[in-house]
Amino acid sequence: MIKFFRKIRQQLISENQTSKYVLYAFGEILLVVIGILLALQINNWNIDKKDKLEEYQILQAIQSNLEEDADNLQQAKERYQLTSTYIERFFQARPIPDDSLAYISTRMAGHAPFIRNTTAFSLSINSGKLDLIRNKQLVQAIQRMYAFDYLTIDSPHQELVVQIISS
Repeated sequence: MIKFFRKIRQQLISENQTSKYVLYAFGEILLVVIGILLALQINNWNIDKKDKLEEYQILQAIQSNLEEDADNLQQAKERYQLTSTYIERFFQARPIPDDSLAYISTRMAGHAPFIRNTTAFSLSINSGKLDLIRNKQLVQAIQRMYAFDYLTIDSPHQELVVQIISS
């Protein structure tokens, strides 16, 4: 292909046809520009495809973390309800056998707090990949949830929050 264009160029120069040579050179430049534009477009398509895949993976990881948090929150709620039951039994007016008093008081203090899983969200924030999510309302909702909603669960009134959630 290059030999073909070289022959045309040499023929036009040797025959002293400058207007045709300029037209030929312009056409050759146009072909190069079109090739570059096509290559850039293909590259943009590949980048867009890669970004969509990363967006999907980020959202899938955040969803997985939220599902895990929902399970953990349900378990924390059940533990708090059990603790509440033991506290109520402790303060009942009827006599409690001595051996069960130790068990009940141990159960009252033995609850574990809800620990949230923010791994996927933190990784996407730190890597700057959260910007790949095209739905900006979804991004705002995710950020609001991790920044504000989870803070209420971490507050000193955690038991009250769990009671409100369970209502």
